[in-house]
Amino acid sequence: MSASLFRFADIRNHVVGLPLFRRWCAVSAIAVSLILFFGGTVHADTDPLARARQYVDYQKYDKAIPLLESYYGHNPESTEAYYLLLHALRMNAVVAYDEKDYGTAIVSLVRAVQLAPTDTFVKRDLATVYTAYGYHLYSRADTPGAEEAFRKALEIIPTSRAARRGMARIEEGKGDAEREAGRPLIAIHHYRSALEWDSTSIAAHLALGQIYYRREEFALARQHLKKARELSAKTIKGLDDLLARVDREEEETRLYETIEADGFRVRFRGAARYELFNQILPILQEARQRASFLFERTPRKPLTVILYTGEAFSRAVAAPDWATGLYDGKVRLRESEVNRPVTYLTRVIRHEVAHAVLNQVCAGDVPAWIHEGIAKYLEIDQWDSLQDASYLVTAIKRKEWIDLWRLEKPFTSLPGDSDVRLAYDESAAAIRFLATNYGQRAIADLVTLLSAGRSPAEAIDNITFLDRNVFQSRVRDWVLWEYDR
Repeated sequence: MSASLFRFADIRNHVVGLPLFRRWCAVSAIAVSLILFFGGTVHADTDPLARARQYVDYQKYDKAIPLLESYYGHNPESTEAYYLLLHALRMNAVVAYDEKDYGTAIVSLVRAVQLAPTDTFVKRDLATVYTAYGYHLYSRADTPGAEEAFRKALEIIPTSRAARRGMARIEEGKGDAEREAGRPLIAIHHYRSALEWDSTSIAAHLALGQIYYRREEFALARQHLKKARELSAKTIKGLDDLLARVDREEEETRLYETIEADGFRVRFRGAARYELFNQILPILQEARQRASFLFERTPRKPLTVILYTGEAFSRAVAAPDWATGLYDGKVRLRESEVNRPVTYLTRVIRHEVAHAVLNQVCAGDVPAWIHEGIAKYLEIDQWDSLQDASYLVTAIKRKEWIDLWRLEKPFTSLPGDSDVRLAYDESAAAIRFLATNYGQRAIADLVTLLSAGRSPAEAIDNITFLDRNVFQSRVRDWVLWEYDR
């Protein structure tokens, strides 16, 4: 769910006022014509006012305006010069606006407002152009300029819905940036400011709902998510599921005991589960340390881990039956997995904690194959050629390789006939190939590049000097060389 839902395809859909502008100009043109009709005949070559009339007739407003400014400055009692100048200024603004020359349009209308300071229509026109200019600048990523333009529009007409929507989009953008940088409290401030400008902002309500959910402020999360659903004319994908998770986790918070220790917040039910907590805490600590060493970064916030008894895991998360654990902002484990041999349990915990740490230390979007590949890499020190690689070797020989760039979404969302195991094995092979041939530091470099906004293909190319297709070919060759002998 994106935090920015606004489009700039057609500025006229968001800015109103120019129809009034054009009607006023038509009326003023009639008035000017009557003045000229009753004003008598004057030779254009001897009278600057007559030359200005001719320029207006030929729609050369930029030439008429300086003549009229000069004439009216010396003859302030001339009604004809006043209306002709006002008309020329506004029509010059219309022409400039249509050509998206907002600077000229603004200059003309500022002068028109100075000429007619009580004219409501002139002020509305100026506010309209400032607003259009704001959207124009915002679409070109000039946020400071856009904000200044919107504020000037609001100084003229404080209730302008178009300008207020523009200010809301700017605040949403600031909120998005702070959220990606891992500063949720500052992001909340900007999203709430967006709602002060435009209370109907679906993007701001969604973003606040998601942040409050992660902060476990469930009442506020529910309030904003429901408001987003109420405002949206279309069904927002995933929103109902998120609301259901809010309800479930609010109940968990009430029913589950919580212990915070050494950067972890562990939840479980029943006093007898303290033994399980003591069993998994050392493994959690080792897993976080292992991931932090690999990424060369340490998570700043506590990691939440929830232990589920019986069927509670299936009720709490929409995970497939084969899932032994899950990370969706919190590490979720089945109690039955905790009671399995420690070697197996260590792999499960390392895998899910790797997701949690990576999610905190990487500000950019990480595709599923990199997320899962790194998590698989951190499970064990090296692959077993029979247990871990034989399935992938067979698939490569059968030419069943799945393009990694098709594996950007979570594997749980793959179609039912997809080979989920192959997706995991390919992802693991790609990351292990990277670490083996370019050094383990390459994984930290990969995370750094993704945090900086590079695409996965750009990041891989930057590290290996291989394009996406050659990289995958080298991974396949490496797997056959290392594990098919």
